Amino acid sequence: MKITPRKYAQALAQTLEEREEHKDTKAIIRNLLALLRRRKQFRLLPKILQAFEEEWSRRRGIVRMCVTFPTRFAESLQELEANLQKRLGKSIDLHAKPSETLIGGFRIHMEDMLIDASIEARLNALSRRLSS
Repeated sequence: MKITPRKYAQALAQTLEEREEHKDTKAIIRNLLALLRRRKQFRLLPKILQAFEEEWSRRRGIVRMCVTFPTRFAESLQELEANLQKRLGKSIDLHAKPSETLIGGFRIHMEDMLIDASIEARLNALSRRLSS
């Protein structure tokens, strides 16, 4: 039976939550690494770690997102984060990515979703509407 990185991550998160009181985290990680080595799946470790971060954040009620914004609007980032946190009603783990090429607006990557509120996207949409 093939086990996906997401399944490994979910099992790891579940085990860590159940054992949180006992603080045997090192042993749990060691066991996972030994299992991956035995099954010759050690190459999956980066994907497992990425999936684990997502799973752990989800279980903690934290929304992870990456915001790309024009460098000159860096001071507006805290206001954007506060507004997003208020609208979602959850804690946010925000990773900021300044962009020299973005004219205005922003792009938010959240889980499998992209919210493109950039000037470039709006101009492209307008161009498509005018040409059709």
